[in-house]
Amino acid sequence: MIHVFTYSDIDGTLLPGIGHPTQSSDALTNLVTHLKQKTLILPASSSSSDAAVQYVHAVVTGRPFSMVVEDPLLADYLRLCSAIISNVGTQIHLRDADGTWSPCDAYTNHIQAKTDYSPAAVRAALRPLSKYLTEQDPRFNSALKLSYCAPSNWGTTEAVAKQVHAALTNANLVTAYPVVSLDPERSDYNVDVLAAGTTKRGAIEFMHPVFAKQIRTLHPDAKIVVGAAGDTGNDITSAEAMQQFSATKGCNTFFIMPSNATSELQAALLALPDSPTFTIFKPEGEHANGLLESLRVMERQL
Repeated sequence: MIHVFTYSDIDGTLLPGIGHPTQSSDALTNLVTHLKQKTLILPASSSSSDAAVQYVHAVVTGRPFSMVVEDPLLADYLRLCSAIISNVGTQIHLRDADGTWSPCDAYTNHIQAKTDYSPAAVRAALRPLSKYLTEQDPRFNSALKLSYCAPSNWGTTEAVAKQVHAALTNANLVTAYPVVSLDPERSDYNVDVLAAGTTKRGAIEFMHPVFAKQIRTLHPDAKIVVGAAGDTGNDITSAEAMQQFSATKGCNTFFIMPSNATSELQAALLALPDSPTFTIFKPEGEHANGLLESLRVMERQL
């Protein structure tokens, strides 16, 4: 049996996005229908499906956990998920046997052992850039992350990141670094200042052995394929995780970039090293339609 681990972004990927004029779950419903009989929900004591390809799903998003589980448009997809990676990789919640969600304390301890990140210190360090940076809704912040908005006319993605990084460095905040991505809905920048090691990539790399151990317990000879999906610049670290897995873990990996993906993500993907076991899917469909299109192709190729 082949097990496929998927890590999908939400806004712009599974759904058009918060505030999008066509925000709807119609395409996501089609994706759920396709996946429902092919998904193993962890933790599990057995696998009852006889499907040749069996999925294990997680979402990996910039949203806070509460905005994930309280969104009715996501309810059906979340029933298929075994983990929720939220706040740009700074938090992980795992599904319990009774279907509820619990914080992954092991991940929190893993991160906190490596950093002395201080939101107050980050705010102070970035105060000289207040002309450009506006702190986002407090719900998007956590003990390991602060989120800001910045106008797109401030400069390129790289220039903005460089200025924010310089301000943090000048304040000797070596355990904090910025992830800058263009928000396609607002046409401005999301500037997430994270604790060291807490990108989407770091959270995926933490979760992979957790999922793999549970699958190997059920199916010792299982073939594991790992994939991710995203639409903006902060999803490049998910793609980097896939590229790295293909190079170091001996498994096939893929990244799905729906047709609505931003140009910054497209450019960043082109810069990733080639690997014969890493595939980038560029479907014609947008959002969940693009994911469904790509997964069908991938299933035929396995």
